[in-house]
Amino acid sequence: MKRTLFRRALISAICLGLALDTAPSRADTLKTDADLIIVGGVAVVAAVGVGVFFAFHHGASIKGCAANGPDGLEIRTQNGANVYQLSGATAEVRAGDLVRLKGKKRRAQNGDVPMFVVSGVAKDYGGCAAPAHP
Repeated sequence: MKRTLFRRALISAICLGLALDTAPSRADTLKTDADLIIVGGVAVVAAVGVGVFFAFHHGASIKGCAANGPDGLEIRTQNGANVYQLSGATAEVRAGDLVRLKGKKRRAQNGDVPMFVVSGVAKDYGGCAAPAHP
């Protein structure tokens, strides 16, 4: 008997609480919230995509020792494995300096030395520690 009385009192309290609720019920807020969640998700994905692109897409750069070669300025990479003939904006590049250059690599044609078209000097580290050519 106590159990059924308690259940009836609880059901009556819930019904009274729902009947006295003055805030109108709105189903459209659910759609608005879902739209905001979707827009937020798209914004986060776009921001991560842009961040990854700029983190990994540096463009071509090369670091090495600049020297005078038979066809003009050349740069030998730090490990000495690659030599590139320099062209483009080479006014700031001085022979004997260790530099990081921005630009584009071009393939060697007819057995020539590969070319690096300089668009600018990213950093000048000063003089080379070792001669550019052995």
